[in-house]
Amino acid sequence: MAKRLILLALCILPCIMMHSQVILQEDTVKCSIYFHQGKSNFDPRYKENDKRLKQFVNEVYFRDGDPAMSIKRIRVSSGASPEGSESINTRLSNARAAAIISYLKEHTALNDSSIIVYSPGVDWEGLAALVEMSDMVPYKDTVLKIIRSEEFGNDNIARRKALETLKGGQHTGGCTGICFRSSVTPASA
Repeated sequence: MAKRLILLALCILPCIMMHSQVILQEDTVKCSIYFHQGKSNFDPRYKENDKRLKQFVNEVYFRDGDPAMSIKRIRVSSGASPEGSESINTRLSNARAAAIISYLKEHTALNDSSIIVYSPGVDWEGLAALVEMSDMVPYKDTVLKIIRSEEFGNDNIARRKALETLKGGQHTGGCTGICFRSSVTPASA
């Protein structure tokens, strides 16, 4: 009898455990904000920034009162194109993040503890994404190889020089002068 009871308990236990699992659903909403080259002020009219940010705020914070949805954190990623010195690009990247955060705080109930900031200075990944989307960058494949090359490591100056001297220094369609963007996404804890 005791053997049957243990066997029964072992058969029921996995069923109980399976029903007690909680499935967390993650949803990612992303919003790209564009800045004029070398600028950090938020221009709502530039490339429909205001429209995109308002749509993001509405999607994230006003989801028809769905109590199952909650935003714990927002990730603000901000970068600069490679022109300029490291210190200028870092300052520009940080100032762009601050401009986005200021807007979000004015239009939501966000506080500092719910905001994650990623501000690398030069955002090579963001530049690669913009180059990929553009049809106006000559030598696009070569430009992308340079941007993504591990050969340069964290040496932004060498990577930038490789882009500047590409094809004997010919103009590469402003691949480093593409208007730059920052993004805002809900972030997982």
